[in-house]
Amino acid sequence: VIPLVLTSWLLVSEISTMLANKQLVYIGIGIGLFFFIFFLPLRKFTWLIPTFYWLGILLLLAVEFIGITKLGAQRWLQLPLINLTIQPSELMKPAFILMLGYLINNNPPPRDGYGIKDFAKLSFFILLPFFLIAKEPDLGTATIVLIVGGAVLLAVGVERRIWISLIILFGLSSTLLYDNLHDYQKNRITDFLAENPSSHVQQSIIAI
Repeated sequence: VIPLVLTSWLLVSEISTMLANKQLVYIGIGIGLFFFIFFLPLRKFTWLIPTFYWLGILLLLAVEFIGITKLGAQRWLQLPLINLTIQPSELMKPAFILMLGYLINNNPPPRDGYGIKDFAKLSFFILLPFFLIAKEPDLGTATIVLIVGGAVLLAVGVERRIWISLIILFGLSSTLLYDNLHDYQKNRITDFLAENPSSHVQQSIIAI
C-alpha cells in the first residue's frame, strides 16, 4: 500500500503542489483512522452500528439540501471551518454493510432462508441508501450498494420464490428503468455493449 500511496502523491505533485499537499492531509487522516479502528475493540461497540447507519442516511439527506455540486452532480458536503469536502455515499458503503450484518446477527435466517417479511425489512436498509445515492445522481455507487446488498442476502439465504419473482419483475421493468436513465448513463450502457467500445470503456478494461 505504501508504494502505491507514494506513487500517487508523486504523480499528483507533478500536476499541482496544492493538490499534493491536500492529498497529504487525506493520507494523514486515513492513517490516523486506520490505527484508531485497528485498536478499537469493535465487538464491544456493535450497538453503535445503527447510529452509524442513520448518521450516514442523514448526511445523504443533507446532500440534497446543502450539498456542493461538481461536474453536474450534487454529491459532496463542505466541512465547516476547513477547506475540505466529504462524500457521504462513500461513508454509507461500510455503514450499510455493518447494518446488514447487525440485523442478520440479531435475527439469523431459518433453514429455508428468509421469508418475504424479513426480506422486505433487510431490503429497506439496502434500498434507502440506494435511492438517496441514485438521486444525486451517482448511479455507479448506488448500483454497488444494490449489488453488494443483494450478494449478502444471496449468501445468507432467502426463499427461492422471492428471487424468481424479483428476476421476473426486473425483466418486465427493464425497458422502463432504461427509459428513466440520464443520457450519459444510457451512453455508458450503449458503449459497453457496442462492438467497438468507446475510449472510456477501453481505459476501464485496461485498468481492470
